Amino acid sequence: MNMTQLETIAHDLHAACAAARGVIEKMEAEKLAIEEKHRTRLNLHLDAVKKYRAELQAGIDNNRGLFTKPKTVVRHGIKFGLRKGPGGIEIADEAKTIALIEKHLAEQAEALIATRKSVVKKALENLDSKDLRQIGVTFSNVTEAVVVKLEEPETAKLLQHLLAAEVTK
Repeated sequence: MNMTQLETIAHDLHAACAAARGVIEKMEAEKLAIEEKHRTRLNLHLDAVKKYRAELQAGIDNNRGLFTKPKTVVRHGIKFGLRKGPGGIEIADEAKTIALIEKHLAEQAEALIATRKSVVKKALENLDSKDLRQIGVTFSNVTEAVVVKLEEPETAKLLQHLLAAEVTK
């Protein structure tokens, strides 16, 4: 193969890249047109989502007594109520807790115990209270936080993304 042949291949590659770029630009333009077409209606619905989420959170916060047992309920595909908020984890006897994790949560031990055989408190925060009691761990300074969660993960993920991005009006 000589330089002229290589230059021809380079030219063909450039043409293929330019054609692909043209298709991508057309796709982006069409996507923007579709978003613009639906933006007003979407923003109305997103405003309603924010409004009702805030109302539900305030209603839960002002009526905590409704959520003693059970702490959360699922209605209309929405999980709402109270959950344990962030607090500090206290471990009375770290060696004992490590042994109990290895005994009762062996499959999670690598994530819950640091290589130097100390408990990973951040990972313990993800365990439920039954598992924590089982391994001798208690919470301190526990608060209850309001929880409002869509049970349909795809819709929840999409709404979370759109609300975070704050679609411009």
